[in-house]
Amino acid sequence: MLEAYRGVDPTLRALPREVLDRESKKFAQISHGDFTPEYFNVQAGIIKGVSQMTDVYTYLAGGYAAYSAGLINAMLNSGKFLDSRRPELVNSLMRSIFSDVAVVVHYYFEALTEKAEAEKRQAMDAVTATFEAKVGQQIHSLADEAARTRETAESMAATADDTSRQASAAAAASEETSTNVQAVAAASEELAASVAEITRRVDESAQVAADAIQQAQGTEATVRTLTDAANRIGEVVGLINSIAGQTNLLALNATIEAARAGDAGKGFAVVAGEVKSLAGQTAKATDDIAEQVTQIQQAARQAVVAIEEIGRTLGQVGEIATAIAASVNQQGSATREIARNVQNAADGSQQVTVNVAQVSTAAGETGEGAHTMVNSVNSLSGQAASLQRLVHEFVADIRGR
Repeated sequence: MLEAYRGVDPTLRALPREVLDRESKKFAQISHGDFTPEYFNVQAGIIKGVSQMTDVYTYLAGGYAAYSAGLINAMLNSGKFLDSRRPELVNSLMRSIFSDVAVVVHYYFEALTEKAEAEKRQAMDAVTATFEAKVGQQIHSLADEAARTRETAESMAATADDTSRQASAAAAASEETSTNVQAVAAASEELAASVAEITRRVDESAQVAADAIQQAQGTEATVRTLTDAANRIGEVVGLINSIAGQTNLLALNATIEAARAGDAGKGFAVVAGEVKSLAGQTAKATDDIAEQVTQIQQAARQAVVAIEEIGRTLGQVGEIATAIAASVNQQGSATREIARNVQNAADGSQQVTVNVAQVSTAAGETGEGAHTMVNSVNSLSGQAASLQRLVHEFVADIRGR
């Protein structure tokens, strides 16, 4: 019996006890012409035992012929059978060979099917692991960028609120300056004191304007940083969308290959269809995120324009305050010159009031834009979380199949 198995694998040195016992039982069944279902169970057990000690595909694909020849020689030369029973034995042997072939073919295709399923699962696990790692990394990057963008937007909103409060303070100061100028016109005896007060107030207004200009410049830099962050988010979204497109293409190719496989590929075609559907959902989610990023970029550009306008307006405030101070310092003893200079101061104060009102309005608009930006970033964070959930569901669904 060992010689028969060496026709399958010449390196064999011994046979397992379980295989020997099954072969002995098989010999007895062949000699008695016993081909009940039990015979097929015994042969199936032999094949499974052989697969544990040698390459099952070598045995199933070609080694069985050598094994069968060895089996026939072993039984015919055993000396246990009379010549009168040899025809009967040969008939049983031929029947056993054909029966064994049926079992061998069944086990062969069963083994091939299991191997194909294992390879398919391995390939699918590799694809889903790669997809989850790459997309998950991009989603985490997107969430981090969204968090940093939110912090920047909140800082910009706080700065805009401070600018608005300072503009209101400047408006109050300019109103008080105007009142003082009118008092100078009504009471010339208080001219010196009023001129000093005007000078002081104008200096305060100029300082407030200078401080506001610096803060506006800082806010502009912050908004430009926010714009750069939004652009980076757009690049990340583009990468996610590209991955979704590649996944969709892979699903399409898988559908085509499944269609070529016929009935054997129907189950895989269903999985490929679901992959394609999930890839489409991912693409839609990234499109929504891209739209939110575009809105953030538009709001940031509007904020930059508004802040530049604030800077120009505050520059005008500083120039006007300087002109007022110079005008007040040039007051002479002549009443006409005093009246003219007072009128100029009154006109300048009115212009200061108008400009400060414009600054206050611009600061309010900047604050609204910043709050809108915060809401947009919050929406972007929600979209990123939704996309991450979709990716996890997609990977779990693929692995579950």
